[in-house]
Amino acid sequence: MVLMTGMAGLEELFREMSGKKNTASLTKRESTIKQGVVHGQHVTIGSKNYSYTAAVDINIVEGMYVWCEITSGGIAVIVGA
Repeated sequence: MVLMTGMAGLEELFREMSGKKNTASLTKRESTIKQGVVHGQHVTIGSKNYSYTAAVDINIVEGMYVWCEITSGGIAVIVGA
């Protein structure tokens, strides 16, 4: 069982899940996770706003910094806080 401790724990989980996949593929996946700030019903990442949904069970509040992966449809999936 992996104890998640912020982004380091998330990175460890990705490494375990990738198994024998090559390093280039893993680096590409990690680089798609970005930090943003919750503003109402949107997450602001850089200068863009994205609607969001959460992949983890956390209480999301205004002004909270979260880690997101952006889907091809332009929705921020919150994967950590």
